[in-house]
Amino acid sequence: MLSEWERQRPLDVLLSDMTCNSDEGVELRELLESADGVSVVAENVRPGHRVGVAQSHSVVLLVVPRLAEPEQQQLLSSFDPREGPVLLAALQPDAETISRLMHGGAVDYFSPPWDLANILPRIRKALRSQAPRREDASPAKKKLA
Repeated sequence: MLSEWERQRPLDVLLSDMTCNSDEGVELRELLESADGVSVVAENVRPGHRVGVAQSHSVVLLVVPRLAEPEQQQLLSSFDPREGPVLLAALQPDAETISRLMHGGAVDYFSPPWDLANILPRIRKALRSQAPRREDASPAKKKLA
């Protein structure tokens, strides 16, 4: 159950869209933008190109189509899950791709049809589970150690 603070805490989402504005990617962005307390910054990415740094965002949602193995490897090298939780919006989820990306650092995934009642709790859960790691990795904490 969410605390009042968690329900009111703004969510800053970086939507990294590998589909280059597919109908599903646009639909997801618009759905998230319609939610109270959710701010969305969208970017189009390709495998091998850097996924935006999540330091000024709560979470990264990576919209992924079905990917060949070489593209999966390029994608895995393009984000650092220590910068914040990465969730997958898998348009065509296949077990092998999801498994590889989860093993590579993504913390959760969901697939169409998009539903805020499914997506927002996953984002909040990812933030709760990542919060201690993000604090432990902060430069101020390292200097105090």
